[in-house]
Amino acid sequence: VLRSTRSAISRFQMGSQGNPSILLDETIQIMNKLIQQGIPYLDLGRINDLPEFLPILFDCIPFIPTLKSIRIPPNNIQDLPEQIENLLKGKTNLRSININGKLTKADLIKILEPIKRNRDSHIRGLEFSVSDFHSEELDTIADVVSNTNIKILIKFQIYKIYYRIKT
Repeated sequence: VLRSTRSAISRFQMGSQGNPSILLDETIQIMNKLIQQGIPYLDLGRINDLPEFLPILFDCIPFIPTLKSIRIPPNNIQDLPEQIENLLKGKTNLRSININGKLTKADLIKILEPIKRNRDSHIRGLEFSVSDFHSEELDTIADVVSNTNIKILIKFQIYKIYYRIKT
């Protein structure tokens, strides 16, 4: 299947086909705008029905060639790290991901390992907000940054990460 606007629209329609009312009208409008206008950035904090929308969105992302960056807000979606892991295992045009919220070491590994293993990954920037990393997590991040094409890493404690990568 070609990665195009038409493919993304079809995938979106298939994702909500069984129960069209599962998504709010404003979410459908945001998604249509994202696909049809080629908006390169999506802040998922603007989505009020995120638990229902996220699986559909992540299924569509590989078919949206213009989407380059997403911001994932703090939330209580139980399987969010697994969903992000599955997204990053495949081919997307995403260049950066901003993850807001606390991550366990296991969740961090679920998110970072696919970036490290996926040679088709275009991810060049990672941002972690509202996270509190310890030395083990920083070692994991440093390993991924050292072995991938990631060029930008943002964290409130970036000096610790930078220092650990350079030493």
